[in-house]
Amino acid sequence: MSNWWILSHGDGDGIASAALSLMHIGNVKGIYITHPAGLKDDLAVVRSGDSAIITDIALSSGITRDLFFELERILKGGGELIYIDHHPLPPGITKQDVPGMFVHDECCSASELTYRFFKKDLNMRSFESRTFEKIALYGAISDYMDNTDWASNALSDWDKRYIYYEAGILSQGLEGMRRQYDLKREIVKAIASGEDPSSISELVVNSIFMSRNEKVLIKFVFENVKTVGRIAYVEEPPGSVPRAATYAMALSGTLIGIAIEKKKDIAVMSVRARDPSLKINEIMMRLAPEFGGNAGGHPTACGARVPLSNLKRFLISLSEAIDS
Repeated sequence: MSNWWILSHGDGDGIASAALSLMHIGNVKGIYITHPAGLKDDLAVVRSGDSAIITDIALSSGITRDLFFELERILKGGGELIYIDHHPLPPGITKQDVPGMFVHDECCSASELTYRFFKKDLNMRSFESRTFEKIALYGAISDYMDNTDWASNALSDWDKRYIYYEAGILSQGLEGMRRQYDLKREIVKAIASGEDPSSISELVVNSIFMSRNEKVLIKFVFENVKTVGRIAYVEEPPGSVPRAATYAMALSGTLIGIAIEKKKDIAVMSVRARDPSLKINEIMMRLAPEFGGNAGGHPTACGARVPLSNLKRFLISLSEAIDS
C-alpha cells in the first residue's frame, strides 16, 4: 500500500486508531490530526491518486454534504477511502450515503472497530498481533468503552494494571497537548512502532501537569459556572474542556454541562449529559444548523460550534428543547 494518508481525531481513541492504521499500512505520505468541523478542509492534503483512512471523526450535521463532495473527489481521483467511526450519524444520513468503505458501528470505540477491520491481515499468534490488541485497548479505555465483550475478553489476557496505567497516561497526556498536532503525529508513530505511552516523555510530563491542574479546573468551574434552565455552562476553562463540561454538570446538579472555548468569532462547545435517554447529540445536531453551526457526537458526550453572536440564543433554545 502506498500514497496513503491517515486523518484522525486527536484524543486517546483517535490516536490509538491512527496508530493501528499506521501499523497496518506500514508507510504513509502523512498523518493529519483533525476534527469533525475541520475534516472537509483538511482532506485537501489528499491529492488525486492518493488514498485515505479516516478514523474516529464524527459526521457533523450542517456540513455533511460538503464533506461527502471531498470524499467523492478522492474516489474519482483513483484513490481508496476507508472511513472508520463509531459516532451516531446525523439526521437523514445512512451508512449507504457515505462514500467509500464506511466501517460504522456505535457498539464500541473507533479503536476496537479499527482493530476488528485490520486484524484479519495479522498472524494472530505473532508478537505484532499482541501489540495491535494492546493499542486497541488503550483507545477503548480512553473513550470509556472498555466494557464491550471484545475489550473484556482481551483484557483478561493482560495485566489490567499495566494496560490501564498506559491508557491513563495516553489519554491524560493528550488532554494537555490540545493543538500540538506535530507532537501528536510523532506519538502516533511511536505507539505504532511498539512504544508504550509511559516511554514517551511528553505524554508523561503532560499527564502529570493535567493531574495537578485538576483542582484548579474544578475550582474555576465552581466559581464561574452559569445556568440556563437545566443547562450549566462555563466559558474559557483553564484546562480540559470536556472535563470542564462534566464538572459544570456535576457541581450544578443539572442535566447538561457545557464548556465553551472562543475561537475568533466561533463558540466551540464540549457537551456532557447525565441521562443517555435524553440523546443530547440528536438535539444538538438538529439545533446547531439553525444557528449557523454544526454538531455531532454521542448521546452523553458531543460537541458543537456556533457563531459567538448566536451563542446565547442557542443556549436558550437548547434549554427549551430539553424541557419540551
